[in-house]
Amino acid sequence: MVSAVILAAGQSRRMGQPKLLLPLGQKTVIEHVVDQVARAQVDEIIVVLGAVKKEIAQLLSHRDVKLCNNPRYAEGQGTSVAAGANSVSEESQGIMFLPGDQPLISPEYLNLLIEEFYKSGALIVRPPNVGSPAIFSMSLRQELIGLQGDVGGRQIWQRHQEKIVTLKIDPGPMALDIDTPEDYRKVLQIFRGQHK
Repeated sequence: MVSAVILAAGQSRRMGQPKLLLPLGQKTVIEHVVDQVARAQVDEIIVVLGAVKKEIAQLLSHRDVKLCNNPRYAEGQGTSVAAGANSVSEESQGIMFLPGDQPLISPEYLNLLIEEFYKSGALIVRPPNVGSPAIFSMSLRQELIGLQGDVGGRQIWQRHQEKIVTLKIDPGPMALDIDTPEDYRKVLQIFRGQHK
């Protein structure tokens, strides 16, 4: 089984307001991410909360997700990766990490990563040119739990480069994340084009 860990603990410093609560059509950014992941072949979804935990927890209260609080979220993304890895089911074979601000990601693309993970037996499966979403083998769980500060999974990639499989298909605009108002405008434009 593959567990999905959605990182939703950040402070949205560059945005100047909680980016995961921004509207995108009829839903917020974080709701889109959770709903897209729920349509992929994952066996559980864990959402790591921090800066705006009450608001996000309320938004997701009717969805089948496990919420995980990261009290150390201000120290950086590594602490959220660690908290998420610590919360996955013991039966899991792989842990897929993706940010809560990538609302254009499709379940079909996530399934390509999952299929490659099962087929290749690689320690890490990732897209070309971008860092996430990526799947880590459960055998790396203790290394993930040990992450600190603002370094995410890239630190682990460097240690295991020979056992990484990079998917041949580029996610393109699906991998756009929202860090700035300009990013949000781009994502809105693409989203509106897709939902005419």
